[in-house]
Amino acid sequence: MNVVMQCHSDYNMDTGASSSVGDYYFNVGGQMQFNHSGDSGFIRFTLSEASGGDLWPSGTGYTKFNPHVVGNIGGLSGRGVFSATKWLSTTVDINFVSNSEGVFQGGVWTGAFTRSSTEGYSPDSSEQWQREVYQNSIGSTASVAFVMDSGNRSVKQTVNLQSAKTFFGDSTSETDIESFTVEVRSGNLEFNSELAIDKVTLAGDNALLKFTSAQKVGEFVIDAGALAFGGTITAGDFTVGAVSADIIFTAADLAAHEIVVVEFDYLSNDFDPNEVFTAYDENGNEIGGEFSLTGGMGESGSLVFTVPEPAAYAAALGMLALFIAVRRRK
Repeated sequence: MNVVMQCHSDYNMDTGASSSVGDYYFNVGGQMQFNHSGDSGFIRFTLSEASGGDLWPSGTGYTKFNPHVVGNIGGLSGRGVFSATKWLSTTVDINFVSNSEGVFQGGVWTGAFTRSSTEGYSPDSSEQWQREVYQNSIGSTASVAFVMDSGNRSVKQTVNLQSAKTFFGDSTSETDIESFTVEVRSGNLEFNSELAIDKVTLAGDNALLKFTSAQKVGEFVIDAGALAFGGTITAGDFTVGAVSADIIFTAADLAAHEIVVVEFDYLSNDFDPNEVFTAYDENGNEIGGEFSLTGGMGESGSLVFTVPEPAAYAAALGMLALFIAVRRRK
């Protein structure tokens, strides 16, 4: 079943659990749709909030909680914002997974993950619990882990992660959630981010990732799967644990002589890039060429792909076509 949020102005939604328990989850077996059609306003999904004195009653033996929110979603689309409270530290897991019938819908979603609150707690409040909430908020943080594990590479989920200022405008008082990670275990994820991502991991044989960001990734890990090139990925640490992995280039990419796939500040392990990586075009044809590393283990450098000469590329495709034709005749 799809969950559809549709409006022409501002719309706020939560599960009813966001301000009553420390840990909770929400499951959407279909597509979670942020269908906003107005010229202004937005749809917000509230992940956590600290509201009501009964959540923090001083002297009753209750303790503060730091919410952990898990969303299992069969696809995400539209435009909107997910928000975690600014008063508590919140951990958020967004899992893109197939439903019980094995169906994943994917989608294209654009929006922000912010910290905000409708509550106005004060250090000068006459109520002790409000003063405690305010003090707790100092140094609190929020984090989001995106995990793609749909099991279906034929259906893509696209996430266009914007900053709070891009989404709301420069005058907004909302801030961005502080920490993000992205992992693809299986399925097809395109992730385009205006914000810095702490760690990006490509981890499964049935995993396909296209990642773009003008910001530096803290750590980029390739353990298996396929990377669809979307521009040079700039990373702090670069780790390759894969025995084999694919990198897919478009025709526009292959017009260049050399393609810098990854630039890194620190290479954490030693490997032979030509033993690990195989280059393909977007039609699934192996294209030859050569991968190389500038800089060794413990050093800064780049993973570079040298595009084969047009004649060599054409010859490789010709040999492939001949091989297919011979097999058909047999």
